[in-house]
Amino acid sequence: LGGLTMALGEVELNNPVSPRYDYGNVSLDFDGTDDYIDIASDTIGFTNANIFTFSAWVKTDLDHTSTVRRTVWGCNNTASGFQFELGANSGTRRLQVIINGAVVADSGNEAIQTGVWTHVVYTRSGTGASTHAFYANGVDAGLTNNNANNFADTASVHYIGRRAAASQPMDGNIKSVMFFDRVLTANE
Repeated sequence: LGGLTMALGEVELNNPVSPRYDYGNVSLDFDGTDDYIDIASDTIGFTNANIFTFSAWVKTDLDHTSTVRRTVWGCNNTASGFQFELGANSGTRRLQVIINGAVVADSGNEAIQTGVWTHVVYTRSGTGASTHAFYANGVDAGLTNNNANNFADTASVHYIGRRAAASQPMDGNIKSVMFFDRVLTANE
């Protein structure tokens, strides 16, 4: 996969739960070293960069002994661009959102399991603190950090499987990466 560039196409919003962008239902195996998908410099096209849902299916090779965070969606180290990670903070398996190198939202411990497909969802319902939520397989994964940093829909390069600084590569599988330009309900 190293260096693979993927062209984007907008999905029509005829159905209220249609994603703004859907990056495919194909499972890709990332080796934890140099595999990633380079999404061309473009904005996602949100009306409000602080109201959205991010969704993906992941199966990580991350274990309890690892302290390395693994990136699912990367656009960090850019002005207000966010990054979605599978965190290994002191040997725990958390869901994390990072902006400009700082943790903005952090789920509870053991939100994901090694070698098991998990549907992960992150929602942002506005600006400021107390606007983040994580779900793993439809269950609220809790929050240990819920900070006020605001996002911007940047025209920077986005990545699936690594962060912008070419670090924290994904080790495992990712499929069905989707963005919605609103917060989905539990039923959706």
